[in-house]
Amino acid sequence: MFTTYDIATAVSSSCNKNEQMRLQALLLVKNGLSPAKVAEDFLVHRSTVHRWIKRAEKEGLFSLKCKSGRGVKVSFKSRTTF
Repeated sequence: MFTTYDIATAVSSSCNKNEQMRLQALLLVKNGLSPAKVAEDFLVHRSTVHRWIKRAEKEGLFSLKCKSGRGVKVSFKSRTTF
């Protein structure tokens, strides 16, 4: 399990804003704020905060990093202008 110090260190070492937001939300919950209140403050659904908590508990803090994905889908009309 991780401590508040571990989370704070991860927040300060992260350069990605989304990752920092997830870690800060986790830190607030760890310090006693309810997941519902944290969700309200960060403008996300409360189930999202619960999902972040479960993922961090199961896979560790590094699981909250942004994952590479598909990216932005370019429409056919946009392709013709390139």
